Amino acid sequence: MLSNRELLKFLEIEGYTIVFYIHPKLAEYIQLFDVSAHKNLRIIPMGDVPLNKLLSESECLITDYSSIYWEALYQGIPTIFFQFDIEKYQQMQGSYLDLNEELQEIRCFDAKSLILQMKQKSYLLSDVSAHAKTIFPYIDNQNSARIFEEIKRYKPSLINRIKQRIKRNRLVEMVR
Repeated sequence: MLSNRELLKFLEIEGYTIVFYIHPKLAEYIQLFDVSAHKNLRIIPMGDVPLNKLLSESECLITDYSSIYWEALYQGIPTIFFQFDIEKYQQMQGSYLDLNEELQEIRCFDAKSLILQMKQKSYLLSDVSAHAKTIFPYIDNQNSARIFEEIKRYKPSLINRIKQRIKRNRLVEMVR
């Protein structure tokens, strides 16, 4: 896909860059992805740039089956699923979702349809926030507080151990 002439032409005309963030399962094959001749393609090994930074700078996420989708959904970033190998994936890996019923986002199964969706920018029309609200009961900045309250509710002794460790933490002492 990264060598598809139509895709490369589209990226150049529109001024888009595809950032290919290497999944840990593909890390050993990174040398096979040579995009040095294309200014609109970047390969980033996992860990070189924080994933949340890349995601927050993106207009759209294109992924196959990766769980990064959930983060994009939570942040309101449209997603296109490029599932060119869906039969093989279902046979070899399987999914915890019914991919045909539970994914509301755009799904492409070949390069031509992916490029068409990118050209039409149809992903910008999807109501990501409405879908996110059906999945996440809360979309706010209080997740850590809710988790902490649940821990306190169920594990009072755990809270005491955490407090003791924090008191003994040299970094925390330096901040105080």
